[in-house]
Amino acid sequence: KHKDYYLQNGNVVIQVGDVLFKLDLAVLHAKSPVFRTIMPPVYGGRTRYIGFDDAHPFVLREVSAADFEHLLWMIYPL
Repeated sequence: KHKDYYLQNGNVVIQVGDVLFKLDLAVLHAKSPVFRTIMPPVYGGRTRYIGFDDAHPFVLREVSAADFEHLLWMIYPL
């Protein structure tokens, strides 16, 4: 779990390498057309979807955890 970007109120878990990030999908959709394309919205009542928990993360390939963290610094400035 990433020390900063595993958010308690997040609703989607993304795995990059061996690091888990828990984020708010609505924020990702608002900030990135790529995330709007590759990750469907989460609708109320739908409890199982790719990324719904740590055991079923949405896996991003061909990107390092460090590079993904740099992207998140722009989306989620801490």
